Amino acid sequence: VRDVSRSLDIPAYAIGGIGPANIDSVTEAGARGIAVSSAICSAQDPERAARDLTHRLETTGIARSVST
Repeated sequence: VRDVSRSLDIPAYAIGGIGPANIDSVTEAGARGIAVSSAICSAQDPERAARDLTHRLETTGIARSVST
């Protein structure tokens, strides 16, 4: 993500394999947006998982484009 985001003149979005364990490192590496599916759909409480991930994104400013 870091290499791609540095080489582009447009925002880089990270898609696939993103969840609570790596969301911070993905955004710190330069992703300006993410797509999350399995981290929410496979969670025991999908609504809570979505809220928790959204809350973590709010601290980076990415949550402006989050759709829940």
